[in-house]
Amino acid sequence: MALPELVVAVPLLPLADPVLLAAISERVVPIIGSATSASGLLQLIIEATPLREAHMLLSAAVDRAALAAAERIMEAMPLEQLEAEAEALGRLCSQPAISSELFSVSLQDTLQARLNGDFDVGVAVQFADAIRALAVQHFVGNPTDGLLASLFSARLRCCLLGATPEQLDDAVARVLSRLPSTPAWTEALEDIHQWMERQTRTIAKVSPSNVGRQARIDGCWRWHWDDGSSRTMQRLDAETGEAGCSSIGGSPARENRRELASTGAWRKK
Repeated sequence: MALPELVVAVPLLPLADPVLLAAISERVVPIIGSATSASGLLQLIIEATPLREAHMLLSAAVDRAALAAAERIMEAMPLEQLEAEAEALGRLCSQPAISSELFSVSLQDTLQARLNGDFDVGVAVQFADAIRALAVQHFVGNPTDGLLASLFSARLRCCLLGATPEQLDDAVARVLSRLPSTPAWTEALEDIHQWMERQTRTIAKVSPSNVGRQARIDGCWRWHWDDGSSRTMQRLDAETGEAGCSSIGGSPARENRRELASTGAWRKK
């Protein structure tokens, strides 16, 4: 029996019979649970309103099924769908069959899961669009919103480590301008801006030409020491061993010391 048929039949049935009530509840739960989108679930809940009003047990069955379906649907929603169905989610949360507190917690868990997955600037843009659309429905601004904003800020900063000034500017234009203006997100936005300013100053202090030049100098010095001085030291040890301990103070030792000095082996780094 479909939901419209149940709605028509329930007023005619003896709802005092617990067996009958259990049978109706068992039929209602899978119907509500068959929803695959927020808008589809909203429509089923509206259609099931007469069942909720007919009996307390039927109301409880509809409510349990509706919340379970809402959690399942939100859990599977990509960020683009969260943005597209933000209005339906807002209307869904306001339904008597849905606990708004539990619904909001489930939505926060869903958003946090999106931040814990793969993350780049493209994902940041999608997340900002979704959170802005949800803010219009008054989902953003509760106490748990600060945790979500802090997590987003941390993921974005990690994503932009090593970015060029141009890439930082692109992130400002594409991501930060999309965030909502609630207190938690405003604070996160300020933190991100300050971090970007520090990054820009750090990049400005580091000249690529100077870094490359220093690397070449360091590389040449290591080659000079390893290639020249090491061979000289090995030759000195060999000659010293052949001449014996008494010859160390003689002319060969002085000549080897002069050769060692000329290669730079005694030169201080």
